[in-house]
Amino acid sequence: MRYKKFSSVILIFFFCFTIFFSFPLEKSLASTNSPYTDVNDTHWAFSDVVKMDLRGVVTGYDDGSFNPDKAVTQLEALLMAVRNMEVEDQLALIDTNKSIPFDVPEWAEENFKREILFAIDQEIIIPTENRFSSTAIATRAWMTQLMVRMIDKDDEARLLMDKTPDFSDAGAIPSWARGYINAGVEYSLISGYPDNTFKPNQLVTRAQSVALLSRSEQYLDLSNSIAEGRILSINNSRVSISADGRIHTFSIDSDPWVFDQDDKVCTIDNLRTNNTINVLTDGNTVKLIDLIDKDVSSTSVKGTVIHVIHDENVIVIKDSNEKIYTKTLDSSAVFVNQSGQQFEFSQVVPGSIVELELSSDNRVISVTVSDDNVSFSNHGVIYDIEPSQNLLILRDANNNFVTYVFSDKTEINIENVRFPSIEDLQTGDEVRVATEGTDLLEIELLKAQQEMTISGKIIVVSSENNLIVVEDNEDIHTLTVSNDVEVNIPGTSSSSLSSISVNDEVDLRIEDGNVVELNVTNRGVEENVKGSVMAIDTSNYVIVIRTEDDNTKTYEVSELAEFSIDDRTRYDLSYIERDMKVELELLDDKVIFIETRNTIEGTVASVNPDRRLISISDNGDSSTYIISRDVDVNIRDISRPRVRDIDRNDYVELRLDSDETVKEINVETELIYEVNRIYESSERLRVEDDDGNTRNFYLSDRFDVYIPGVSSPQIEDFRVEDMIRATYLGNRLTKIEVMPIVHGKVTNINSNNQTLTIRTYDGDNRTFDFSSDSKIIDGNSESDRLSYLVYGDRVKVEENIDGSQNYYIMHKHTARFETTNENNTRIFVYKDGSYSFYNLVNNCYVHSNNEIIRLRHLESNDIIDFYMFDNRVYEIEKR
Repeated sequence: MRYKKFSSVILIFFFCFTIFFSFPLEKSLASTNSPYTDVNDTHWAFSDVVKMDLRGVVTGYDDGSFNPDKAVTQLEALLMAVRNMEVEDQLALIDTNKSIPFDVPEWAEENFKREILFAIDQEIIIPTENRFSSTAIATRAWMTQLMVRMIDKDDEARLLMDKTPDFSDAGAIPSWARGYINAGVEYSLISGYPDNTFKPNQLVTRAQSVALLSRSEQYLDLSNSIAEGRILSINNSRVSISADGRIHTFSIDSDPWVFDQDDKVCTIDNLRTNNTINVLTDGNTVKLIDLIDKDVSSTSVKGTVIHVIHDENVIVIKDSNEKIYTKTLDSSAVFVNQSGQQFEFSQVVPGSIVELELSSDNRVISVTVSDDNVSFSNHGVIYDIEPSQNLLILRDANNNFVTYVFSDKTEINIENVRFPSIEDLQTGDEVRVATEGTDLLEIELLKAQQEMTISGKIIVVSSENNLIVVEDNEDIHTLTVSNDVEVNIPGTSSSSLSSISVNDEVDLRIEDGNVVELNVTNRGVEENVKGSVMAIDTSNYVIVIRTEDDNTKTYEVSELAEFSIDDRTRYDLSYIERDMKVELELLDDKVIFIETRNTIEGTVASVNPDRRLISISDNGDSSTYIISRDVDVNIRDISRPRVRDIDRNDYVELRLDSDETVKEINVETELIYEVNRIYESSERLRVEDDDGNTRNFYLSDRFDVYIPGVSSPQIEDFRVEDMIRATYLGNRLTKIEVMPIVHGKVTNINSNNQTLTIRTYDGDNRTFDFSSDSKIIDGNSESDRLSYLVYGDRVKVEENIDGSQNYYIMHKHTARFETTNENNTRIFVYKDGSYSFYNLVNNCYVHSNNEIIRLRHLESNDIIDFYMFDNRVYEIEKR
């Protein structure tokens, strides 16, 4: 965000700040030229006043005036600062039952209590300092403290407390204000007067306040402001700009405010392609454009790409007159196709028809591709691979042979293989390739042609990705499992890949590169049996069961068996009685667990609270039961639930009396939590829901635990930030499941099929169906349109209870890397003229181009791009 230029030298060094309200009623526009009668377009702060008026940060008085020279009180300044931060969502969460710990006017208590409590919670105001008085006039020193805290630089200010500010009247600066004034100068929020004085006790006016808030915008995450964008195209109704590595397109208001480089009012006609601007929108429509850099000396060249040097950022094209242009890309260059979809330079291949826009120094600032062949240019079957000469020979559908040269930089893409190499390909594999001349940029395996059998031990299994890793006597094999794989486990009637565990000994049959049959060879018989007890022999530890299919079976009970009787754990067969409904769990033909089954589970087909009837459907059959008058209904997170709270299609457990009357109804519910702490010694997870409520899950309790790709999950398999889907039956937790969260880069968007593909940080390609309930969340903005995403966006994908997804867009930042902290949980960078630190997520993805690197490979002064969501860094890319 550029610094505003005042029309007076003295005013350049004045404080800048604003008021987001005035105590009279809100104004209406006084004229078409100015929002206020006493601030016209010749006023030094006019552009700032207009902008803050549009943002709703300031308003005027009943008579249409603004009173720019009126001094502001500390309370007014505080409320302005909070409004300037755009924290409406956080304000809604403030507990207004809390008391304000100092005196404020009645109107502030009634109308702005949330803002005041928020400022206290965020330590913008610290009551114990005794430096805040709602009626006191805001001075320059006090205002500096407020502004530095508003942009969250209080820690830096504290580090600068012992440094004497470089002003001739530094002795007049209160000791508590020194660090804040030093920080304010460092972050260009404030400076002194021409005589090198600061005047810490001088009051601040409304006009000066407005200007200061404009300066602070560069440090705030404002949802409807775009800073330092470059115009790609503009007319009276629409503008497209490039900013933060993305392309933004907005409609233009019928009469937008436009300010030139001298902060003078102008029109859209004064703007040109390649101008650098700041933009204020209402989300879709531009309300104000502020011209920063009037560089209009751009030209364009159109032609066919004949060569690309990706490592050197060079592109060579030939125009229609056979003239050849060799151009270097600017570091901020953007790439789009005719549909406006953004992509990367690495996808541009010879033969593409492009239009290059050139800056005044003849560097490429944008590339528009008229031909969409930017991903893969050829495909075929591998005829031969010659590693000694780096040759790949393909045979296409017409039996023609094409030879390509691969190198260490050739990207190999094999689904579900994280670090594939050329050695993972073989003769007969069908592949698709992206090329540059005869050099290979990328090879994608479409279909493996291997057919074989393998016997070995499972060392990795991922049901989610249909992936297993098997170790035999000679090698380790990473294999994709067919969706209709036949899984055979002794003693079970139906099994799937999710039934396979690490260390299982298996025989595999493979066709076309996929596992089509999987036989477990080392397991004993393990199964569950349901039925009613016919007889018990406690001396010989034997139980006789009449099964649900009306067969009689006799089982030996293990001496170590456990018994769950009405949800109470017992260790003695004597608690089991004749005619009890039970479920047995067997291992090697011995009973290891018995649970009483005086319950009915199924889906509610109908419920009639007045007649006290409930019908349950199970496997197509429906049964009706009478509900006891004193029935106990349990629904998690509903206080004092009743039968009327039960809906059709709810899954329920009915507990019955001896006369088959329902005495208890437990309704199944699912809730989402985030893991925020792990206690390995006690096998405990502390989780938190969206409302900030916490609870503990003890893995030693009896409930199922699922983690994708992990068999027999343990406490050490969980991670802080894991999203947990918890299933309750009534108030009893029955299952917790780690919900897969995907982090990665958008590599394909199909608007026709409403799908998108994401290259995850684990190296997988995941394709998602964008359902009608899915949302794209970009800061405070939310969209249900897939078109909001563009190629190259980094996103975090979270699954919702209903199966839809939320796609959270990460924001890109560029900085100079300095160092990390001792345990590599934080990076320190030099950005926007100051040093800052950022927290890293676990397993932050660090890479250089397509090569994965470690944090230790980054060196001081490296230029990095990093992608953030929720104030945490998920990806770091070394340039």
